[in-house]
Amino acid sequence: MSDAVSSPPPAAARGLLGVASLLVPGAFRAEWRARRRADLQEYWDLYRRGDAPWEQTPFEYCSGMFAHAFAERFPVEFLRRAVLRPRFVVLGAMLAFLLTGLLTHGFSATLNLLYALISLTGKRPHDTREGVAAAHVVLISFALLVAIRLVALTRPPLHRYGWRYWSFLFFKLGATLVLVPVLWIETTFAVRAFISNASLSIILGGLLPSLIFIAALGCAITWCFSDQRRRCPVCLRRLSLPVTTGSWSSMFEPASTEFLCEEGHGSLILPENVQGHTEHWTSLGSPPPPRHRPGRTHK
Repeated sequence: MSDAVSSPPPAAARGLLGVASLLVPGAFRAEWRARRRADLQEYWDLYRRGDAPWEQTPFEYCSGMFAHAFAERFPVEFLRRAVLRPRFVVLGAMLAFLLTGLLTHGFSATLNLLYALISLTGKRPHDTREGVAAAHVVLISFALLVAIRLVALTRPPLHRYGWRYWSFLFFKLGATLVLVPVLWIETTFAVRAFISNASLSIILGGLLPSLIFIAALGCAITWCFSDQRRRCPVCLRRLSLPVTTGSWSSMFEPASTEFLCEEGHGSLILPENVQGHTEHWTSLGSPPPPRHRPGRTHK
């Protein structure tokens, strides 16, 4: 009989519920608190009897209350959808470029190398600055060749979609080819100016940043194509809701993943292995109505 009698939850759980309710907007706070109190009472009764359908400890349940209250206060879903938009990439690249310019006092090291490179055109290097500029050009060219090789291994699709799709891809590639070398140049000069030891300056301000730069440029350019192939060709949003179908051991139904556009424009099927079929985009929009030629009547 004692198990059938409902007892109030512990004071600590009720106190945490009250604290979590402060995160909820005032217009919905009373309703949210009343609904959560009822849920907490139900959970506590089931937990005491050992019949709780959720595999959650009381601590995990209280943590979930805070997560739910946080989602009520802050537009988590809105932020998630904003990250999927192409505008997020454009604004992020512009902000990164602006912050880099402010922190480096107007790209001072990069501009000095450009001036040295311009004076080096058509002749051999005569001073240290021109030699450093030539070495940077060689290393950037090598890193670009490595990135092209990595992109070729991923077999990016280069045969479909319209000008908006390609414009966005070219913007990402251009931002990457500008921002990553600038960050590398400014970082290496800043490290060399900070370290007085010659040997340590060569390692930390030359060799190590150069290796990181080659890997970073290759990964960044590969990400540009990988991100592009998982975007809707209509609205350029990142596709979501992945569903895996097929089997790795089947030749007739190979493993593949289907992504959907949240705006309802279509779905994309990407193969999971090399032997699988090529990726396929299926438009879910209704076909446009047929146009009638002027001067002809239709019964």
